[in-house]
Amino acid sequence: MTENSKKPSAEEDLQLDIQEEIEKPERPEEGISTYIGKSVQQFFDYYGNPDRTELSYYGYTSLVYNSENTYMIVGEKDGTVSSISVAGTEINIFPFHIGENLESVYKKYTMRPEIEFTYGDGVYRFELFESDLNIRPLLQLGDIFAQLYFDNFTGELLFVRFLDKESVLLHRPYDLTYRGTLVESDLLTEEQWDLADRASEKQIFELTNLIRKRYSISTVHWDEDVRVVAYEHSKDMYETETFSHVSKRTGDLSDRLRSGGHFL
Repeated sequence: MTENSKKPSAEEDLQLDIQEEIEKPERPEEGISTYIGKSVQQFFDYYGNPDRTELSYYGYTSLVYNSENTYMIVGEKDGTVSSISVAGTEINIFPFHIGENLESVYKKYTMRPEIEFTYGDGVYRFELFESDLNIRPLLQLGDIFAQLYFDNFTGELLFVRFLDKESVLLHRPYDLTYRGTLVESDLLTEEQWDLADRASEKQIFELTNLIRKRYSISTVHWDEDVRVVAYEHSKDMYETETFSHVSKRTGDLSDRLRSGGHFL
């Protein structure tokens, strides 16, 4: 899954706010986030082998654990756990829990619109807008980060992603200003991009059904022709730098489905 924000901007005068660095919450001493930075073999020893292994956009391998109550995507790079995404209710994601509401999290932590930190020779600052703070806030916990995803209607926590510093800089999910070296992943070949696209599509499909089941809604079924329609619309939004269900080129969803041979 990819979610890069706008192009990062370099700022030569960017300085780290030392007071904010001192006041940031400590890294948890329990829960699955403790595996960030440990060997992937230690993770396997406790959770077993993944159901499948996939290529990501960010230079690490995605290890997918696809069980209704333990759905996880673990990022592995050079034998080390670099990120862990959890949507299953039976995984200990301390200091949070799936289903927790936004108000509860805000009582435990102060969510800041700017997150500043150092990595290597650089200083980096993410800027979060109001919509980010309400739906997908970012919290620094010691030397790792927690990205939280809340339901826009119920305010309940659906999904959490723990990342090390390099991973959050590769994902760049918010507007980024930096001084020093911009952290970037190696360029993928066309074949690798296709594999990463397919992996992302499957993960989104599985997460969608996981959440639908949680709310007692019927699941959706995979349709390859509809997948192509959705993929082409995604490309259209990327090329036109827009984010909308309606396209100036292809119309709305019903227009795209009809053009793809599906009649509503």
